[in-house]
Amino acid sequence: MDCIDGMKQLLKQGITVDCIITDPPYNISVEGKEIKRDKPNTKTARKTSIKFDFGEWDKMDNAEFEKFIEEFVSLACQLLKPGGAVLCWFTKEKISWLADLFNKNGIKTKTIITWHKTNPTPQFRITNYLSASEFCFYGIKEGGKYTFNFEKQNDMHNVIDYPNASIYGETEHPTEKPLYIINKLVRTHTNEGDLILDCFMGSFTTAVSCHKLQRQFIGFEKDAKFYEMGSARLKKAQSQLSIFDMGVKI
Repeated sequence: MDCIDGMKQLLKQGITVDCIITDPPYNISVEGKEIKRDKPNTKTARKTSIKFDFGEWDKMDNAEFEKFIEEFVSLACQLLKPGGAVLCWFTKEKISWLADLFNKNGIKTKTIITWHKTNPTPQFRITNYLSASEFCFYGIKEGGKYTFNFEKQNDMHNVIDYPNASIYGETEHPTEKPLYIINKLVRTHTNEGDLILDCFMGSFTTAVSCHKLQRQFIGFEKDAKFYEMGSARLKKAQSQLSIFDMGVKI
């Protein structure tokens, strides 16, 4: 279902969550834009063509989009427990606007996490820098103690170097986030048994991560194709023998 309807239902039921990890639409799709890769050279080879038209879900009127994000932020903040973390991916053009929205709803900004893509889309016209980064807002709801499971110093930079999963990912979702990165966020900001909300499940990466790391989750996805695709991915992960079943700690 649509996340706005879903979050309203959760509020009526009195449900709260320990953490929100989500990846809303950026509203940056370009109608029909695609770079064909039928004869890629070795330096720019990719498994598929590069699409900049992500789908109708990413093509709202700007005013409609801003109203939608404002309502999403308001409801999400109401569902989050005091001390809970918000980790929300967003377009670079509006990440500061998103941070302001969260701040106005009782979320204190901690940092902006940068994902540095080690395999960015090549610049064929060589007229600009390669677009090699995406950004994730990280904030804490005021009024409670928050979880932050600090690992080694070199592992806790607010810049994460990792390839783009939408090129080499596990599903056909055009904006799939790497499981490696989501696992890192889940481990750092939650503990086993915590309840995580993903309002835009997409490729179900957060759901798979929660399963693997023994967290609970609630998620919403309104696109039937992505829901079926993501559900199949989650069922596959659930059917595989977990390292927890073998008594191995990570």
